[in-house]
Amino acid sequence: MQDIGAFYAMGGVAAVLGAIGVAVISGSSGVDEGSYQLGFFEKRTVKSEVRERLKDPSSAEFGTIKAAQDGHIITVCGFVNAKNSYGAYTGRKPFYGMLTQSRGFSVIALGGSEGEVTATFTICERRGIKL
Repeated sequence: MQDIGAFYAMGGVAAVLGAIGVAVISGSSGVDEGSYQLGFFEKRTVKSEVRERLKDPSSAEFGTIKAAQDGHIITVCGFVNAKNSYGAYTGRKPFYGMLTQSRGFSVIALGGSEGEVTATFTICERRGIKL
């Protein structure tokens, strides 16, 4: 299990912000053109990977999960609420990641600071996903 704090300390924020820059440069309009319907097994894979990043994986309560496809890459955005190390629910936090046939699902951002949450929403919107 990867520590999400270490992820951000090791450049996760830079990767998220870099992805925003790529989306801006590519002229992505945020239109729902690439909407993608996740199948049962894809959703299960996404939820499993998100759970691995949580302090209490068994407490995960998922909200909206949406996806958009661009070529062979499927961007997945959604919300999860889970317990922190004190046993209290944190409230719904957005997550974002990439789903590929060859590598499965990789969580890129999960919750975090206000800036990280804003970056997650921005990336999702630029990929055509409105949460």
